[in-house]
Amino acid sequence: MVKCHHEVKLNTKSIRVWEFIEDWSNWVEIVPGYQEHQIVSNEESIWKIHGEVGTFKKDTHIHVRILEIKAPSSILFTVDALNEQCLGKGSLHVKSFNQNDTIMSGNMELTIKGWKGTMVYPIVKQLLPKILEDFMEKISTKIEKPSKLQRSMRVNIPI
Repeated sequence: MVKCHHEVKLNTKSIRVWEFIEDWSNWVEIVPGYQEHQIVSNEESIWKIHGEVGTFKKDTHIHVRILEIKAPSSILFTVDALNEQCLGKGSLHVKSFNQNDTIMSGNMELTIKGWKGTMVYPIVKQLLPKILEDFMEKISTKIEKPSKLQRSMRVNIPI
């Protein structure tokens, strides 16, 4: 089993961070390797992920299930690679650091069973923390940088 944790500090109120992460459709497309997804229900979806390690390339479908949402502070979920022996769980957490700053953290545990697990464990152990860090940093960037549409709508109107 590989476990990793990453946290980022955002110069944003915690409610804004929560409003972004509570709806996974806001961030599914920035998951490293994301190709597409299919919604099964409000709590379940299937994601197609593309991975590359050296010359090895593989697409896999991952069943993601939301186990628990504790608004406005945490989301717990499981991941199960379909037709693979790969299982995991993870979480996203939001905590106010002060009035205008927030700490957002992510945790991930991944287990790959069978002979493949023995072979790829060293690679997964090295890559999973980097993937989680990249993912968390992309979420923070997306939250802190308003879209072009949002920027264009900001107009100072004299009163």
